[in-house]
Amino acid sequence: MSRLSLDQLTQAHLDQLYDALDALADMVLQFGYETTFRRGKALCDGGLSALESAFSALMFCGCKVNSNGTISVKELLEFMRGIEE
Repeated sequence: MSRLSLDQLTQAHLDQLYDALDALADMVLQFGYETTFRRGKALCDGGLSALESAFSALMFCGCKVNSNGTISVKELLEFMRGIEE
């Protein structure tokens, strides 16, 4: 698969990207291991490589990841709302 330059991106490509990010966030929400971070509900990857990759991709795209590598459920839901807009 070849990479596209920024001026080659179309709205359809952006829509596909947002759909993929939403799917990754959904996967983390469904399969992430429940934990806490600063007394709030959070999710961790539990050492599973698929979840580690999803956490990394979400972080790269702007989802806040906590200092211990977890994602707070509140932050994840806010991120998901943001990509739906």
